[in-house]
Amino acid sequence: IVVVLINPFVVLITGKYLAHAHFVSVGFIRLYTKISFYFNGLTDKYPGFGLQNSGDLNFDISLNEKPKRLFAVPILGGLIRIILLIPYLLFENIISYAAGIGIFFLAWVVVLFRGKYPEGLFELNRDSGRVSASATAYMLGLSDKYPSFYISMAHNKIKLILIAIAVVYNGWNYVGGGSSGT
Repeated sequence: IVVVLINPFVVLITGKYLAHAHFVSVGFIRLYTKISFYFNGLTDKYPGFGLQNSGDLNFDISLNEKPKRLFAVPILGGLIRIILLIPYLLFENIISYAAGIGIFFLAWVVVLFRGKYPEGLFELNRDSGRVSASATAYMLGLSDKYPSFYISMAHNKIKLILIAIAVVYNGWNYVGGGSSGT
């Protein structure tokens, strides 16, 4: 956390991303993604505690040679990134819900009876991890390039159904239909 908090000042002063901050930030995203993949059943390999790539996950972001100094201004840079990320965070939320619904209601049943993770659900969960990692990398300043909305559309029927359910569910919650209380 200290390295990540110091890094914006390094970028402001030198115009370069601190190499150690880059290593720690990418390693954190990598570790979180490995844990997520293990928890969601995308891999049976224990994620371990290292920040390096493993056999099941190869995630890397090259060092940003010329980070934008505006994004490094404390508070202002973070606010700009958050505002810019609002559409992407809505997209991430929908893809994450769709993947979660797929795991909770479908994937475990197929794995239990067939012994194999369904490809469409595997791809959706993998894409959910990539979308989440991309948003985190953008927020940490590892990349000034806006994250991609791309997800694999092979096996698109199940994905489209789950995404439609996630959109309806999220819409219902945003409108207030899913809130409880007074």
